[in-house]
Amino acid sequence: MPRGKARILDIRFAQENLEELVDALKPGEWFIIAVNGRTAVKAIALTEEEIEQLSKT
Repeated sequence: MPRGKARILDIRFAQENLEELVDALKPGEWFIIAVNGRTAVKAIALTEEEIEQLSKT
């Protein structure tokens, strides 16, 4: 389960910086994307174990 305080980002900022935002996440870290001021999406970096499991399916 992710720990710590999540950053809440406006969708426009997230769109413009998505690659950098994703690259900066460590496994299990996350950020939240807000649309029109309302939280809408939680992006969580996968752990190595999760990546391995997904590659088997």
